[in-house]
Amino acid sequence: MSLALVVTGFALIVLLDLIPLIRKKDGHGIAAFLLLFSPALVLAVLQAVGVEVPGVTVVLWRILHALGLTY
Repeated sequence: MSLALVVTGFALIVLLDLIPLIRKKDGHGIAAFLLLFSPALVLAVLQAVGVEVPGVTVVLWRILHALGLTY
């Protein structure tokens, strides 16, 4: 049930946000949308099916630390 809601919600987001970008042929907007949308979809589906997903902030901190961007 929760997986169906996640997929429906993300499909609605695509219809409302991505389709207009495609019609405008906004390549940068499409790339930015997909860069944020794809990981969010994957994480939401994994959580919906019950996979234990580590905190996103920990992973982000490790990536930024590896790049030398610390705070």
